[in-house]
Amino acid sequence: MHLMIFQPDLGGGHHVTHVRSIAKEALRRGWKVSLATSREATESLAFKGLVQDCGSTLQAIIVTGAPRRFSKTMLGLLVHQYRYFRFLYRAYRATLSIARPDFVYLINLDPCDKVMPWLGSPFRQTPFGGVVMTVRFHHRDMGVLRARSRQNRLYGFFFRRLLAVRPLQFVATIDELLPVYCEKRHIARARKVRYLPDIGALNCSSTMSEARRALSIPGGNIVILVYGQLRQNKGIDELLKAVYDPMCDQSIIVLLAGTVTCDVEHTLATAPATALRATGRLRYVGGFLDDRCEADVFSASDMVWVGYRGHHGMSGVMVQAAVLGIPVIACTEGLIGYFARLHRIGEVVEVSVHRDIVAALNRLAADPQLRASYGQRKDEFKAKHSTAAFGRSVCDLIAEQQ
Repeated sequence: MHLMIFQPDLGGGHHVTHVRSIAKEALRRGWKVSLATSREATESLAFKGLVQDCGSTLQAIIVTGAPRRFSKTMLGLLVHQYRYFRFLYRAYRATLSIARPDFVYLINLDPCDKVMPWLGSPFRQTPFGGVVMTVRFHHRDMGVLRARSRQNRLYGFFFRRLLAVRPLQFVATIDELLPVYCEKRHIARARKVRYLPDIGALNCSSTMSEARRALSIPGGNIVILVYGQLRQNKGIDELLKAVYDPMCDQSIIVLLAGTVTCDVEHTLATAPATALRATGRLRYVGGFLDDRCEADVFSASDMVWVGYRGHHGMSGVMVQAAVLGIPVIACTEGLIGYFARLHRIGEVVEVSVHRDIVAALNRLAADPQLRASYGQRKDEFKAKHSTAAFGRSVCDLIAEQQ
């Protein structure tokens, strides 16, 4: 079996973790594994960690020309997806002179999921599969809070047509509601839609005290972590204003960990952020975090912020917090709010309501027993969302198609 994984960018979200877990499991099974990625990715710390895990048996194939920008209008989205489809088509043809895979796996199907129904597979007749990350047309019907969208019916139509693409063997999803919806609605080829629990495991060998010493965070404070790609839609502005509020517990420290985007850099220059930084209540650990540093920022934290705005999909950061038994402060809408309420892993707030955030921060800061109660199911989450389990699940899906 020769598996080719397509992932041009290794720096964002949990993509590199997904690549690592799948590649390790595939190599363990004796498969040949190729990673089609960009030259920039091969020069990153993420790729170096991948090589350490997999060794020289992992073949890297350089692909170029992946489009990056797109408009949020429907026309702009479709134009971008068409360009991404053409990139995959050209890149795959170029890789055939180096390797001929038996199966192609896309870490993220979203960049071309709405044009594939009309253009077919960019990988000719080679069987392929992948994960959809942002499908949400079914949410309201499944009881997930979110604003009504006139596009739901259109996106549902696109998804049904996607399932009809013949070389597409499966569509995996980290949203456990999507396969249930497809079965309940008797959607044709619903068997292709498979639930894939996201990775949440971390090797946190350090104690909280050790992790805080490593990050120069004083003891006796309550630390709330914001982790990952630090974009404006993660509600960072709202969180900083709440922590800055005189009515908020003054022992709370905000720990930002990850890569900051330009819009968040502007937020970090505002009066609340400047004042918090001056008093030591805002800390920042920047750039790509290796496994040790990632473990330290979670081990150092008493709670995790997932109060995102306009984000209706799942959150890998929330899953990591649940696995470690760290309570979250979550937004009400989307799968984040649904998951947090269903599994009772933290406080759920309306991010646009300032006083709700302050109240949730104060409740968790003042009550260690409340924080502990939100972590009671961590062993269950750890077994379900381990790195090894994710890699096995994907490789099992691939093996089923052979």
